[in-house]
Amino acid sequence: MLGRFLELQLAFNQGAAFSLGNGHALIFTILSTAVLLFLIAWTTRLVSPAWGVAVGLMMGGIAGNLSDRFFFSGRVTDWIKLPAWPNFNLADSAIVCSAILIAALVLRNISPVKGRTET
Repeated sequence: MLGRFLELQLAFNQGAAFSLGNGHALIFTILSTAVLLFLIAWTTRLVSPAWGVAVGLMMGGIAGNLSDRFFFSGRVTDWIKLPAWPNFNLADSAIVCSAILIAALVLRNISPVKGRTET
């Protein structure tokens, strides 16, 4: 334990966030791979640096969890534990930060790709 706030606790998760869909590792692996490939192709159209950071965080998080799934028989290694919160890892944190940044960019009406006009 690192103080009262943070504990290092190893756990394996075959599902998604909060262990939803536990036991469906193949489905999550396929979906994650498809999303990662789409994002890789889509990044060539990005014009906003902030969107580049958001998409980069998302791709890094997805790639991190995918590498766990490939090396640990479909399971993601979670190791960070906060009080009253399920275990997670740095890849999960990158995905959450990316989602928050994307929501802020959408609310501010910042266009991610070429050819879109702002209203």
